[in-house]
Amino acid sequence: MAIDTTIFKAYDIRGIYPTQLNEELAYKIARAYAEIIRRENKDKEKIDIVVGCDMRLSTPSLKEQTIKGLTDSGLDVVDVSLVTTPTFYFSVAYYGYIGGMQVSASHNPKEYNGFKMVRAKGVPVSGEEGIYEMRDMVIADNFPSYAKKGTVSKKSGVVEDEVKAQISELKINVSKIKPFKIVVDTANAMAVLDIKAMFKDLKCDLIILNEQLDGTFPVHQPDPLAEENLKLLQNAVIENKADLGIGPDGDGDRYFFIDEKGEIVRQEILRGIMAQIALKENPGATVCYDIRPGRITKDMIEEAGGKASVTRVGH
Repeated sequence: MAIDTTIFKAYDIRGIYPTQLNEELAYKIARAYAEIIRRENKDKEKIDIVVGCDMRLSTPSLKEQTIKGLTDSGLDVVDVSLVTTPTFYFSVAYYGYIGGMQVSASHNPKEYNGFKMVRAKGVPVSGEEGIYEMRDMVIADNFPSYAKKGTVSKKSGVVEDEVKAQISELKINVSKIKPFKIVVDTANAMAVLDIKAMFKDLKCDLIILNEQLDGTFPVHQPDPLAEENLKLLQNAVIENKADLGIGPDGDGDRYFFIDEKGEIVRQEILRGIMAQIALKENPGATVCYDIRPGRITKDMIEEAGGKASVTRVGH
């Protein structure tokens, strides 16, 4: 089969289904990932790999072939089913698994799908650290055969464990959180699972828009970076006289916020606020922020006594 190598990106694999990415290719990608993980874990008799996914229409068949590729390579699969990308990362690190593959195309339009891959502790497999080598293995299509196939088991309750773990780690007193009125637009995408788990024990008045998982994204794209996708949320905040609006992206690893006036809180200010909170707990620490626009982030870090360090966009 002809392979469009442009799907192998610096931080993930992503392409249009089924022209750029299909079931046959998903199987080979899983085999290539498995070879890297096996090589890096020669001392381990048992290698457990998490497989998670989003709700895109092409996901079930791609996930099936991903699992087949891993088990044909002798790896054991732990299927955590429908999860956001942060919950997927958490499941690998928290339970001590050796790695993981998430079938997802994040905020991209419905015709896309892809993979995010990690090693133990959620350490990413990125371009120079595995993805380009996987690309070359997929092109060569010369995978070894293994007499012993891997097993498949299922694990549920991961997002609930995630919320409990973070409340404990961050020493959050849930009872002190005010009963805000909050509108969330989950855009028919994965973040609704995390949102419901996070707010389950809070006294907030939560209004969720577009909460049904739907891989066709019938209302708008799950990409809050495009301001037109935040209009519905902005209007709902004003109409409901809410204190706050939250707009997650398609796989739940980016959150945008709307203030009580229905205005977008600029990302460069938001990350500055987050940095200042972190610096209260870690005085004088270095805070890394990516190169996307916003001098104010640097100013807010330094104002709080931190050291600002610019990084590339990505992991």
